Amino acid sequence: MEKCIEALSREEASTLAEIRMSVTVHLMAEAAAVDESLSKLSAAPFSLTLAAAGVRGRARLTCREGKVTAWFGEGESYRQRGSARGAAGGMLLFPGARACARSLAGGSGMIIPIPFGVAFPRALRFFKAAAGRAPALLRSPELAPPIKARLLLAATVHGLAAVAGDPWLEKRMSHFPDGIVSIGVGDVLFS
Repeated sequence: MEKCIEALSREEASTLAEIRMSVTVHLMAEAAAVDESLSKLSAAPFSLTLAAAGVRGRARLTCREGKVTAWFGEGESYRQRGSARGAAGGMLLFPGARACARSLAGGSGMIIPIPFGVAFPRALRFFKAAAGRAPALLRSPELAPPIKARLLLAATVHGLAAVAGDPWLEKRMSHFPDGIVSIGVGDVLFS
């Protein structure tokens, strides 16, 4: 895997890092809603931001009132998200897109932890637990098919959404018509 990531151009590595950041935080948030061990870790508020040099967006996990939410984007909307009601956590900063892509795929990559407040250890504990638990849930034969479908849909849709406005992809996708993608399964609708 590392050889493949090293072979990517700077733009391709940035796009891959965007996808991995978005999919990671959204899959963690979905897993927290269905897994008891992650629910216990999200009982107290925290916020955690993931950022990488050379990547246009940031990812954020926020826990408020026992509910974990995820966000990926850039610009002002990031600043307006706020902290988890005074329980600032911190940031995991990757020195580059390749380090981010490798780390979030379970490989080796440098991560610089930057604490912003007292909730940082709590946020880090949740992140480490969820990073291992979310993929384990997807592999579990005991997981109910509707829950597995929800987790896979969240990962797919948020991966696509992460690169929707990516300049590198826009050039390559200019021949596709503009539109909105909506996917619905049961009572779950992603747009």
